[in-house]
Amino acid sequence: MDIKEFSIKNKKIVFIVFGLFLCFSLYYFGVYNSISDVTIASSYKSYDDISSLDKGAELIVIGSTAQDFEDREHKATFFDDGTLEDFYSLTNIKVNKVLKGADGIKNGDNLNIIEPASIIQTVEGKQRLLRDDYQPLEKNKNYILFLKKNDNGQYSIINMNLGKLDLADKDKKFKMKNKDDKLMKDAFEKYLTESDDAIQSYDETSETDTQQN
Repeated sequence: MDIKEFSIKNKKIVFIVFGLFLCFSLYYFGVYNSISDVTIASSYKSYDDISSLDKGAELIVIGSTAQDFEDREHKATFFDDGTLEDFYSLTNIKVNKVLKGADGIKNGDNLNIIEPASIIQTVEGKQRLLRDDYQPLEKNKNYILFLKKNDNGQYSIINMNLGKLDLADKDKKFKMKNKDDKLMKDAFEKYLTESDDAIQSYDETSETDTQQN
């Protein structure tokens, strides 16, 4: 083999390696690391008014999380045939105000709670699993959270999206003929009168932390 043939062969190898690297990069960043939402229907106990929701919750707090959803602890179990069995995420929250207490939990405590959402990795990309269109808590937002222990003694959000009320919605115009709107309005009126100090305190801390970061 002369020098010219050797050079051509090396160039072909370089092009092949480069092509494989390019294909892998496109797959990894364009497919493997992509995120799509998958909504999964489920049965759960729903509460249509603030009175029943208050009674159904063992713990009610104003809380917030400093975690992005992707950074939370995601759990998923599968049957032997690979079919999805169960999923959830563990979200660490800061308790800014206890509205209905349990287990000696107090203002300023940190608590891991279960949300009915998770992320799994597949060859087609990451899938964000959501029960009944549940939307996970957003980072650094304050919520009224209605919690109840599951069979394993872990606090979980109840009533899906109506078990986590974003305080940013407290001044919105509610349609009282809509039962979801009525529940939210009644909840804000019931709980927020005693919580302005905690909300203000957390907002100032959150803003300072954001500026420092």
